[in-house]
Amino acid sequence: MKKFDLISRSHDDLYDLMNRFFDRGFPLARAFTDIKVDIQENEHEYMIEADMPGIKKEDITLQLNNDYLQIAVQQLQQTENDEKNYLRKERVSSSLRRDIYLPNTTKAGIKAKLENGVLVVTVPKAKPHMIKTSIEIE
Repeated sequence: MKKFDLISRSHDDLYDLMNRFFDRGFPLARAFTDIKVDIQENEHEYMIEADMPGIKKEDITLQLNNDYLQIAVQQLQQTENDEKNYLRKERVSSSLRRDIYLPNTTKAGIKAKLENGVLVVTVPKAKPHMIKTSIEIE
């Protein structure tokens, strides 16, 4: 077992303990783990796969600004008029956000698809511009 595995497991154990003690999540611990992504790159594009279990596509916002892809999720739980006898209510409104730096990108041709709880975003790379300038020698 690696040292990092022990630290990670200790973090998970502490998070679970805090969760049970306060009967709700510890926001700072969740902030770094809520949107998990895999990022691939080839010569022409980046491909980002983000876990989005139980999230509807209308709750997801994608933006590309200054080579940062922002994935934001805003979930609003509807409150019902009739009171139910909940023993525990953890599914409340929440928002998540993840900013991913992708150098040398272009907005033209971005594609996004949500399927089976995985968001796949393909971001094309900008084509390098080779400016040829003749310089006259005097």
